[in-house]
Amino acid sequence: RVGQFKVPVWREELRSSGSLLLVERSAAAEFLADLLLSARHVGIEFGGQFQNGVDFAVNYSNGAGEGEREDAGRNKSFSINNG
Repeated sequence: RVGQFKVPVWREELRSSGSLLLVERSAAAEFLADLLLSARHVGIEFGGQFQNGVDFAVNYSNGAGEGEREDAGRNKSFSINNG
């Protein structure tokens, strides 16, 4: 998919807030998300499921943050997640 979406870095970013228990919402992830990474970035992502049922996602984004469409040129983000 292409567009602006959550970057698959932390568990909190991969699940809807309604499906997370209070104890699963880490203060460190919230702090780092506000400080370093906004919740959504413009980019491209693909993912799927291996034959053994493990999900994966690979993401490349501009790193500019939520609501930013312009590429700052220096804050690229690349992430791989399996779950």
